[in-house]
Amino acid sequence: MLTTKVKASQITNLTDARYFAAMGVDWLGFSLDPTATDHVPPKKMQEMTAWLEGPAIVGEFSMASAQTIRESFEILNLDFVQLGHFHNADTARALHGLPIIKEIIIENLEDVLQLNSTLIQLLPYTSIFLIDFSKNGLSIENQINVLQSLKQFSNAFPILLKLNDNFKSCSKIIETVEPLGISVTGGEEEAVGVKSFDELDELFEALMDE
Repeated sequence: MLTTKVKASQITNLTDARYFAAMGVDWLGFSLDPTATDHVPPKKMQEMTAWLEGPAIVGEFSMASAQTIRESFEILNLDFVQLGHFHNADTARALHGLPIIKEIIIENLEDVLQLNSTLIQLLPYTSIFLIDFSKNGLSIENQINVLQSLKQFSNAFPILLKLNDNFKSCSKIIETVEPLGISVTGGEEEAVGVKSFDELDELFEALMDE
């Protein structure tokens, strides 16, 4: 059993989906925006999720309108929707009543110190916040002020961290910050049904309850 909750994002193939489900992740995310590079057609997502049991299914949207997101939620019977970094509070408000994961991409570490007002503004419409350090290659292992701020936020808000640090550092960060969980990312197969999970295996091993 995992010691923290895990969301697997950007799933594009059944190999990833089955791996993460077997590892006991809590959420599986599929990019449903047609303009996204990792876009998964709804029919393909449904074919993959038909093989799975356990994780909640998340439709990930980077730029779609509130109307499109709501329609997708209802038609595809999603468990959650994830709003991208550029979706604002107006979009979240328009989707009030849906279980929302809100992505927040950190561009530089100083941004973390200013997060509180953003989280408070979005909280009435948001189920979970996904704070992403990975897209800009930011490491927070030795950033004491950042870790302290994140610890305060995790005490007040439901937060998932998407980290750029290696699995050993991730374990230390999780122990320090105590977030709701972390987010990891799927990837391309080497061939159909063939993929190495060595790095992820190490991470999940570190997260397993002894």
